[in-house]
Amino acid sequence: MSTVPSFLARAEANRVFMPMARLELIALLLASSVHAETITVCREGCDHASVNAAIESASDGDIIQLAAEAFAEGMVIDTLGKAVVLRGATDRKGLPVTILDGSYEHGVLLCISGEGPGTRFENLVVRNGSAVTGGGLASVASSPTIVNCRFEANFASSLGGAMWNYFSVPRLVDCVFVGNGSAESAGAVYNGTSAPDIIRCVFRENSATDLGGAIGNFTDSTPRFEDCVFMDNVALEGGGMFNYQSDPELIDCAFIGNSFYGNLGESFGGGMVNEAASPVLENCAFTANYGGEFGGAMANISGSAPILEACTFSNNQTAGLGPSIYNASSVPTLLDCVFEECCQIEPPRSFFDGGGNDLATWCDGCRANIDCRGDAVDAGDLGMLLAAWNSSDQQCDLNGDGLVDGQDLGQLFVEWGPCR
Repeated sequence: MSTVPSFLARAEANRVFMPMARLELIALLLASSVHAETITVCREGCDHASVNAAIESASDGDIIQLAAEAFAEGMVIDTLGKAVVLRGATDRKGLPVTILDGSYEHGVLLCISGEGPGTRFENLVVRNGSAVTGGGLASVASSPTIVNCRFEANFASSLGGAMWNYFSVPRLVDCVFVGNGSAESAGAVYNGTSAPDIIRCVFRENSATDLGGAIGNFTDSTPRFEDCVFMDNVALEGGGMFNYQSDPELIDCAFIGNSFYGNLGESFGGGMVNEAASPVLENCAFTANYGGEFGGAMANISGSAPILEACTFSNNQTAGLGPSIYNASSVPTLLDCVFEECCQIEPPRSFFDGGGNDLATWCDGCRANIDCRGDAVDAGDLGMLLAAWNSSDQQCDLNGDGLVDGQDLGQLFVEWGPCR
């Protein structure tokens, strides 16, 4: 049974969103004046056998140490607004071995009482959670810290298979999201008017039926991703990430092998889709992503204006237009970007050139293939040249003399037919 309505009712009374620094300072000062305790949890011989019971008995600043066991509480684990550390065990490689299991019956973790950074989840495997939103973790008006956790095989019937953030600012470090799914959008993490800080995290093999196989950022969300990898995620649109009216920042991130599924004619952006969104990407790589009909690596639609600096694109593909980037009513800015193949952007000059780009808007040996579609010079190219007549359009100025005129038309007819 879904507890979403109670989420929102309870969270509304605690809603704080970003300006929480003052409250957090007070909480930390209060916590420092009380001796923190370590509360142990295991099947036998510990302070508690139940994680929820340990949380109920804990005070701010306490550490709840979980044994290297699998815990199936039979209900969601609610931190009750307490600044406690829920810490699992690790193996010799530092990987988490403590398991919190939802048994496909309920969500696993819940932060809906104004939890701040002092509420920490460390060294945990969060798996088999099932909920309407946030099968692994649901966070409302809260800002928990999540370190070295693995979210796997969690599911949401609506949004955020592994995590659902609503008016929240969580911090995630060194986490892995694998095999999570959503029947609607955001297979791994959903952000709604949220600003998580996500560092050194891996998103692999997550899926969404609709938007955002790994990540879905919606409605004024401003997440920050640093040194993250998005690999082999799938969705109808935005296999790796879908941004709607949101402006994420991505630094040193990689999108590898993300793709679409569904009807070819309806799918956009194997790696990323931006709809009325303006993300900033710095030193990011898009490799071997596949988009159904538009934008193998990225599709920008509905007035999007992303800024890409020092990004690389290689071996991205689409069944339709724009192997790397497709733009519709959108103008991205490119600075110092590298495209390893030719004819990677559709339409060919639909971007602001900030300089320093390594980009071929036509392919050698087929200069008159103006529209970069297929491997032939045809009526589509003729139409573009005639539309640019007497202009200085670089794409249509085939001989490079600064004017689209009869000489360019003649060259087009010389190259007419299959590229040679």
